[in-house]
Amino acid sequence: MDTFFSLTGIRLSDFIHLTMLFYITMLAFFGVKNKKKLNYFLLVIFILQCLLYILLRDGLNVKVFAALMLFSVVTLEMMVNRKRKLQA
Repeated sequence: MDTFFSLTGIRLSDFIHLTMLFYITMLAFFGVKNKKKLNYFLLVIFILQCLLYILLRDGLNVKVFAALMLFSVVTLEMMVNRKRKLQA
């Protein structure tokens, strides 16, 4: 396990931190109905954390990983919101 993360250049703690924030954000978005404030709060926290990783962490791989996670969450949120508005 350590060799995988040393080869990718992403620390295990950074990987776990961003992945858990991603899972919690997605759980709130898909699992909790009619809790828009909670969803937007977690989305803002996730976006801020990803931006901090992109701006302040050393290593290009961590920055790219954070940017890809941010891109995937924003894209998914936009697609699901658009689909929900069309169904309503």
